[in-house]
Amino acid sequence: MKRIVIIGAMIAAMFATAQAQDTKKTFTVEGNTYHAVKAQRNTGRQDTTVTAYTYEVKGTEYPIVLSKNGSAFVGRTSKKTGKYYRQYLGEEISRDICNKMGREYKGKSKSTK
Repeated sequence: MKRIVIIGAMIAAMFATAQAQDTKKTFTVEGNTYHAVKAQRNTGRQDTTVTAYTYEVKGTEYPIVLSKNGSAFVGRTSKKTGKYYRQYLGEEISRDICNKMGREYKGKSKSTK
């Protein structure tokens, strides 16, 4: 009886994980151009928007991403450790891109204590 219950639980877990996988498209196609679509995540992370702009660092171009508050950053991977990190581009670039995209730049939220 224990084996049947355990096997049933394992089968139910397999179906639950298969249905939980995200199969939504993250882009749209217009002719020969691919446009990024804002990805919806269930992980509780901040909403981000991939822009059409790029930022060049040492000969490599990275797509610029806007955070929920309008801060611009590029996603880079460290050559030494292989870890992903966000390189924020500063207030001037963030404000410029937000203005071009018609978004409000909120900047860093400062608490007053």
